[in-house]
Amino acid sequence: MRGFDLLDKMGLIAPAHVEAAEAQPKRRPPVWLKWGAAACLALLGYLGIGLLPQTALGSPPEATSSPTRDPDLPLLTLPDTLGGGMGFEGMMAYDISELVGNNPWTEEMNLTTLPVYRNPITYETPFHLPVGTDLEAMRALLLDVAGRFGLEEADLTITDNTPDEGYKAAITEQMEQAEITDVPEEYFAPTRLMAEGNGVSIDVNLNLVADIHLDPALDLPEEYRISTTASYEELDKSAGYLLSVYPELLALEQPEVDISGGDYTFSGQRSSYTLSFYEGSGDDTDRILAYNFRQVSFYGGDEGELDLVRVRQPDLRQKLGDYPIITADRARELLVEGHYLTTVPCEMPGKEYIRKVELIYRTGTEDECWMPYYRFWVEVDDAPAPADQAPGLKTYGAYYVPAVAEEYLTELPLWDGSFN
Repeated sequence: MRGFDLLDKMGLIAPAHVEAAEAQPKRRPPVWLKWGAAACLALLGYLGIGLLPQTALGSPPEATSSPTRDPDLPLLTLPDTLGGGMGFEGMMAYDISELVGNNPWTEEMNLTTLPVYRNPITYETPFHLPVGTDLEAMRALLLDVAGRFGLEEADLTITDNTPDEGYKAAITEQMEQAEITDVPEEYFAPTRLMAEGNGVSIDVNLNLVADIHLDPALDLPEEYRISTTASYEELDKSAGYLLSVYPELLALEQPEVDISGGDYTFSGQRSSYTLSFYEGSGDDTDRILAYNFRQVSFYGGDEGELDLVRVRQPDLRQKLGDYPIITADRARELLVEGHYLTTVPCEMPGKEYIRKVELIYRTGTEDECWMPYYRFWVEVDDAPAPADQAPGLKTYGAYYVPAVAEEYLTELPLWDGSFN
């Protein structure tokens, strides 16, 4: 099932349009990208204070100057900060087993290298202007996503967020009042593309994330719920339904389901899970990259209806190389020695408090490069707890150790105990 048939099935197009489409020559299906788009779940820290992530201190290990280091691979610099002042990255549960996700990485994998990519978007001061916006890539993603709904470019009204002259004049006047007279034209350059057509609106940002809004929302059968209160079992059942009825939305050869989350609120209520899909074909590296960079996520309203599909497809064309990586055991050693990055406002309490490890890519929109890390979930007793926290809830904080071998880093991180 393709094209207008899909929109008809979803109740987003009038029968007259379907009849007209049947009279048209069949359109050749688009060539899908190898991976389905992704959304890597960003965890919300639960303290409403801004924390200064631990800084990178000290000298890199002696191996940095080792003759075994590949001179064609540039040294990598770790980010100065994590999280952006949204509180610390933590989750709450009664047991670590409740925090779920379908990360394809396991410690048994015999991986020796993983790719590192340069983030094509950088930000220049003093205006924090994004540099590297690729409108052609944004448009290609928009049309690709539209094609999954059977929409041709001619079916769409495409606009961008370039401000009008009145807005430009108002902003320029405000800056002149602040004694900023040299406002670059790039300050008003577009960073989003939007399209409307046949009950579907698509919004693509400069980081190549496409949000597809359905208006009206799609009413799913009552037994298939996608809502903020849906249980893991309900979402798992709904995932099977989506796979069987709307496979063209995913454009995946071998879809893998990723239901992630499982944490609790202070009062002991379950937080929402996120339902996503990623490409499960290929080798271990392919699956790891698909999981971290290219997922298709589904979101529903309070009544379980489907109203948003998110496609994440960042630009990975600027590959820096395949870097040697350390083992999870070596990462544990570095963690215990204090060589980590975190936004948790307390020292890593010790090896015996490590509850879980996973290999992930940190894919922050303002990170200079996207590189793999070992993320350790550590039970932290010293984290400040609200007075109304449910008895028995445990706090698990995220501590990051770079997975790239130490000799390829300009310096190892070293926790110095500072935060705001």
